Amino acid sequence: MSYTPQTSAHFQLLKRTTEVKLRELTKHERKLEEHYAALLAKVGVDEDTLAAAGTDATAEELRRQLDGLYEGVKDLQVVQKNVHTELTGIDGLVEFAEADPWTTKRNLQQRTEQILRQVRQKRSLWRHNKLLGALLMESLEEAEAEQTKSKKSKKENQTVEHEEQSGYVAVEDAGPLMGLTKEETQSRLETFFFQTNGVQEDNVVAFLETHVFHQRESYTKAKKQRVQAALKAARERLQAFSTSFPAETVEESEVIACVNGMLREKTSFSDDIVKFLTDVKTNKDMQVELAHVLTIQLSNLKEFGWPAEGVEVNIKRGINGRFRCFLQEDALTALLFHFVGLAWAVEMKEVFTDLLKSLDEDQNYDSNSINHFRRSTVNKFRVSALPESRHSGGDSYDPADDSSDKKISKQDIVRLIFTEANLLHVLQPDQNDCACGKALATVTTDLEFFGPSVSHEAVFACLRVLGVSDAMINMFRNYVKIPLVFPGYDEPRPMQRGLSVGRMMTLFLSEVLLFVMDFQVLATTDVPLFRMHDDIWLFDADEGKVIQAWEEMNRFAAIVGLRFNEEKSGAVRISVCLAATPKETQVSPRLPKNPIKWGLLVIQSNGSVKIAKDQVKAFATEMADRLITAESVLSWINVYNKYMGFFLRNLGSASPVFGLSYVDTILETLKEIHQLIFSHSEGDVLGCVCEKVAMNHEDLLFETVGANSILLPAAWVHWNAELGGLGLFNPFLAIWSLKEPMYTHLQRYHSANGKSWAREKKYWTWEAPFTTAYKKELKDAYDLFAEKVTREGIKSASTLPASTQFWFLKSSNISDKQRNFGRASFELDGTYSLRTFDEFLALVPCLNIGSLYNEYVALVGEVTPVEPPNRYEPHQTAAAALLDAAGVKGPYWKWVSYIYGEQLIEEFGTISFFNRELLPAQLIQTIKSTAISW
Repeated sequence: MSYTPQTSAHFQLLKRTTEVKLRELTKHERKLEEHYAALLAKVGVDEDTLAAAGTDATAEELRRQLDGLYEGVKDLQVVQKNVHTELTGIDGLVEFAEADPWTTKRNLQQRTEQILRQVRQKRSLWRHNKLLGALLMESLEEAEAEQTKSKKSKKENQTVEHEEQSGYVAVEDAGPLMGLTKEETQSRLETFFFQTNGVQEDNVVAFLETHVFHQRESYTKAKKQRVQAALKAARERLQAFSTSFPAETVEESEVIACVNGMLREKTSFSDDIVKFLTDVKTNKDMQVELAHVLTIQLSNLKEFGWPAEGVEVNIKRGINGRFRCFLQEDALTALLFHFVGLAWAVEMKEVFTDLLKSLDEDQNYDSNSINHFRRSTVNKFRVSALPESRHSGGDSYDPADDSSDKKISKQDIVRLIFTEANLLHVLQPDQNDCACGKALATVTTDLEFFGPSVSHEAVFACLRVLGVSDAMINMFRNYVKIPLVFPGYDEPRPMQRGLSVGRMMTLFLSEVLLFVMDFQVLATTDVPLFRMHDDIWLFDADEGKVIQAWEEMNRFAAIVGLRFNEEKSGAVRISVCLAATPKETQVSPRLPKNPIKWGLLVIQSNGSVKIAKDQVKAFATEMADRLITAESVLSWINVYNKYMGFFLRNLGSASPVFGLSYVDTILETLKEIHQLIFSHSEGDVLGCVCEKVAMNHEDLLFETVGANSILLPAAWVHWNAELGGLGLFNPFLAIWSLKEPMYTHLQRYHSANGKSWAREKKYWTWEAPFTTAYKKELKDAYDLFAEKVTREGIKSASTLPASTQFWFLKSSNISDKQRNFGRASFELDGTYSLRTFDEFLALVPCLNIGSLYNEYVALVGEVTPVEPPNRYEPHQTAAAALLDAAGVKGPYWKWVSYIYGEQLIEEFGTISFFNRELLPAQLIQTIKSTAISW
């Protein structure tokens, strides 16, 4: 475990408070243990079994034993709290039993067993609390050793980033720096940063004016006017903002937003800056002062210059072993340009969004139609990396970051693609005969070594064409010419190309380039790019459009000095039809030749995903190595948890569009991973945790199974760390619990025609997407309408809603657009005729067909975990209240209590066993958020 405290004082305070609490905990545990041992010996109870005297004891013997036990525990306290509760009535029973020894004998025995059970549970509780305390101290000592080691090697800059929080880092980020040493990484970066790639600013300007933002012959008159007006408005807006921005007054709320945004990227800043930002976050006076200072600096932006001594570069290593470089500028400069980048990023997002919307066709789709949802989804991905507002604080550009808490993710894109492929299957002609002439052509790619490859000249050309003033562009020129001081440099060298990772200015400037590519491709092909930073996906049923889009992307990249990553570029034609032939799914040679890989999965042409077992094995082997090097028990658990989260994110989780069987596939893969990593225990991670505890804390073992192993309750090991458990994540439970919402989806969208479902859900048969809606809402509805008008004539449809008439009838005189997709009503005359079924299917995405639309939305969306069924048992209710009170959110922990709660009650006698007065809660939180050190 790697832990870098904000200050030495902070660490020492944490250490001191931990030592005080754990010393007190040990004292109380020893006191209780000695008290119980003496008490049990006094009343004649076998300590090994905690058994009562037995049924052959006399009533008087039982009465005396109960009396002795009760007197020994009734007033027992720890930290001013009674240890034993629920003993009401025992004193009266003991007294009455002296008068009536016959009818009270069984009652005496039961109450004796109650106290003995409590004694066993309290001893176990305090032993486990003591063990937890020892594990926490072990972790703290490990952190102290790491701190000492870090101080000695600080000049080597071996700090580890928090990349383990990223969803896809280790799998997909196999870029040019993968596998390079720190020195090789620096050398490679120098070849980019200190030499241009030959891009000429004026040449890029000419290309943009004649090939991107020009009036195209393919535009309708209305579209030409719309695009021209949007361009004019964008240029006027950015020209005005260029003038007004330096004169702005920075508000304290904006300072806080910037501080929060920078702290989210704290691994890219020095410890001093992180400490500074942390202080600012809680200091109102500093916020006011900084708002004043930033306002002054903003007014003098045109005079900005980097210090003559340059800016040091820190090279850090991530979870995937790849080194990356980060600036070490001063705190005030970092804060200033986070604000500048944030303000311009927010402004550009609105401008870019309006420009892209001007390319959309002016279609007034029904709000409950698939096409309306498609449009909203496209809008969600447009320049999605840019923040919505200044008060969001923003997330700086980091191509490795695909965290699970992002607004959108690659999983959203993959689910969308699979949903579209399934919809294409049911809407294509002659689908019942499985004529698979259509497939969804799909491409994914990213830009190779994007940050360091960005041409300054290309960015400034884009800003010029978009209307940013020369004065503001000159300020940006001054910013990007950063005088870098790499390790080993005697003097700085100014950057000639590239942008630094982890800075808001980088996000803003790089998105300028990427927006222009978005615009160029959409304007030329009508194919939107689904983009997350420089990770790009595109798809369409018309492969020709996808080919054209791919070629336009490469054309643009060549003009601005970028290149797509050949290894990470892939293409596939997806047809979910089982009768599809290899020819029908063969990818054009004009598209990338590699398959599409997503996380640990490979997308198949039949609309399924295949787990890349070789990659899974490689990362499982790597995980096993990391576990071996984990010194403390809690760092071992931390490594396990991080890797399990990594595996789950990269296996894609559960989704109805993948089918129920894929949940079982994930579970089986998790078993294989565990059997590989923990081969000596046949995959038993709990047994391995116990082994680790036995190895590090042999003196604290209190329950053994067999000769060499100890037994720890699974409930305690998996219980939330902030509530006194070890917090070992259970990936099997996390995935298994998603079966319930999958069954709910199946029943909701495939229960047509009074279908009955077996009592046990494991016997339910999974249905392919849209199959039920196709039959009921499309085929049957069309056939019934066709029969009616064939038998009674077109006029017979006059009594039906205008929307129904529109679905199935077409007019030779009135266009579908004039009919406003059924919202406008016209008299049915001789110009109307029945649409063919294929014509109706082609119209379906524009229509408000409730069940089809709802299923489409459900398939695109992620499965929402649900809480377990409420058994109305006391422990379940108590656990829910405890989790809520502690702020522990999410159904997963409710499932942990559902599965393991009874074991906690049996083991400890209570769900609430964590003693906050005697256990260091702050240290637990620190360990929980700690990065892994490799």
